[in-house]
Amino acid sequence: MSTINEHRLFEVLAKDVNLRFIEPHIYSIFHNGENPNFFDKMARFYDIVICNPLYNRLMWGYSVKNYTTLVQDALTTKQCCDEPD
Repeated sequence: MSTINEHRLFEVLAKDVNLRFIEPHIYSIFHNGENPNFFDKMARFYDIVICNPLYNRLMWGYSVKNYTTLVQDALTTKQCCDEPD
C-alpha cells in the first residue's frame, strides 16, 4: 500500500482546508462532529434507480441477474489478482 506523508497532503490541499488527523494514515478535512455524509439523503433514490432492471438494461446493456456472474468474474480474473512478475 502506498502512503503519503502529511507534508505532501498539505501541498495538494487548498490553502483554506484544515487537515485533521484521525488515526495513522487516515486524515479528514471535515470538522470534528461534522457529518460528511450529506449524500445519504439521496441514497434511497439512488438505490431505486441503480437497482432498477430497466435502468441497467438501457444504460449498461446487462441484466441485474448477471451481477453475481460479473462480480465472480471480476474477483477471479487472473490478471487482477496476480503480483507483477
